[in-house]
Amino acid sequence: MALVGGAFSFYFYGVYRGWIRRQQIWIPRFFELESSHCLSIVETKYGQIFGLPNALSGIFILLGYAIILICTSLGYIGPIISLYIGGFIVVISIYLIIGLIQLRVTCRICLLVHFLNASILLIQII
Repeated sequence: MALVGGAFSFYFYGVYRGWIRRQQIWIPRFFELESSHCLSIVETKYGQIFGLPNALSGIFILLGYAIILICTSLGYIGPIISLYIGGFIVVISIYLIIGLIQLRVTCRICLLVHFLNASILLIQII
C-alpha cells in the first residue's frame, strides 16, 4: 500500500510539473487530476512541509516506508520502529487533511493517499 501511495504521489507531482499527462492508463479515472483546482494546493502553506512539495516528499517518504515495512516483515527491523514512522506519517496526513478542509479543496488522490497511510498504520496495530 505504501508503494501505491508513492505511485500516486509520483503521478500528482508529475502532473504538477508538467512531466506527465493527467490521463494515465494506470490511474483510475475517478482519481485523475481533472482540474488545476487540486494542483493549486501546492502553492499554499499546506503544500510544503519539508521545503519540498508534499507530493515530492511523499514519493521518498512512502518509498522509504515501504522498505522499512518489508524489512520489518523480514525481521530486520523491530515492529515498533515502523509503527512510530507510520504514526508520524498519519499525523502529517491529518495536518494535510485539515489543510484541504480549510482550503475547501476536494482532492481525491490526496485523500486516497492519506487513507492508505491510515490503513497501513491500522494494519500494523492489528
